[in-house]
Amino acid sequence: MVKVVVCDGHGTLELPNPSDQAYHFREWLRKQNITLAVASNKTRGRVLRRFENEDMRPPEIVVTKDDIGKRKPAPEFIARIAEEANVERRHIVYIGDRVKTDIITATNAGVLPFAAEYSNPGMEYGLQIPSLQSLAHYLDKFGSAHRPYFAWWLRRTVVEDVVRIYTLIYDHSWRDSRLRKVTNHLQTVLKEHGNVDLGNWNVRSVLLYLLISQCYFSGLIHEVDRIAVYPSSNPEKGNPTLEQFSQIMQRTFNTPYEPDLITRHTPSNKCQHGNRKLWNQLNTIFIPPRYRGKISGESVLVIDDFTTSGTSLEAARQLLYQANVSNVYCLAIAKYRKTHEIALMRKDWNPFEPTEFTESDYRRETVKGKVFDEQDRRFREQIWSFFEDDHR
Repeated sequence: MVKVVVCDGHGTLELPNPSDQAYHFREWLRKQNITLAVASNKTRGRVLRRFENEDMRPPEIVVTKDDIGKRKPAPEFIARIAEEANVERRHIVYIGDRVKTDIITATNAGVLPFAAEYSNPGMEYGLQIPSLQSLAHYLDKFGSAHRPYFAWWLRRTVVEDVVRIYTLIYDHSWRDSRLRKVTNHLQTVLKEHGNVDLGNWNVRSVLLYLLISQCYFSGLIHEVDRIAVYPSSNPEKGNPTLEQFSQIMQRTFNTPYEPDLITRHTPSNKCQHGNRKLWNQLNTIFIPPRYRGKISGESVLVIDDFTTSGTSLEAARQLLYQANVSNVYCLAIAKYRKTHEIALMRKDWNPFEPTEFTESDYRRETVKGKVFDEQDRRFREQIWSFFEDDHR
């Protein structure tokens, strides 16, 4: 949940010539009990005069270079703000219009940066926000997230490793206002790589914001060193939707996205209703040799579109653990079934080259994950319905 919004006290609030939207946004923050903080390389007096001159409510917190003895992008700005606001950093977001002084300050400190497109169009880094009104909508709908952040998750210790699997959406069988099944919309975006309008927004944007928000507020993104996407069954097809999402996550959090970390060298068998065979998945993927030693001891987040019994995510987990990765976190956008099949391998192998497996090389254990209905209800009633009603 967002408790503090940090800005530069200048262009991101449209100062020195604020529009009505800027005044409304400042007042909205006050009503929502969200603290406004300013991180600035200017003096405290100059920052406050900007607000006074335009008759705008001043920020609750101001931190300047004089306070910490350093200039932005020093992360100490955010540390001081977190201390004064008495909040954890994951409850802070930063809206900026300069990469070198704003966005990098946020990423250095590990807080979610927004790129103020309305003040400085075309910034490459940060999560792009077209207007202050859009930022208010984000804070209200996505930024109000609370634990457990995921609609389904599984955490279990098996032998010497911990299984960590998360899903953003569990119940997607309901129908929208046009009586169309939401599952079909998700498949259009995630499987067919198309898009579906949702008021003035679209389903692809909603899923992207949900992914970034839950990874940030849960703290998951700060647990990992790299991001990977589980490959499509056809190596020539790829997974353009999740690849784009992962690229944006890299530009937002500065966490490297490795597009070929899990490589499909041979097409895998296509199976309906999630009845994939683990041996077939393992027979058709490997890690390129250039990662040998490079990922040892690291933590990796693997992103997939849909998961049913968890075969793809188990293949990714086992492959990465064979490469001496310390922690594997798996996240799927949506899920079918409450259960997940954990693989217990009976052999070791070289993950950096194609390998042959049979069903006798492992055994499966079916376990139930935890379903959190309130997260699905929040997605349906607070997020989907809001954007479907043509708000922006």
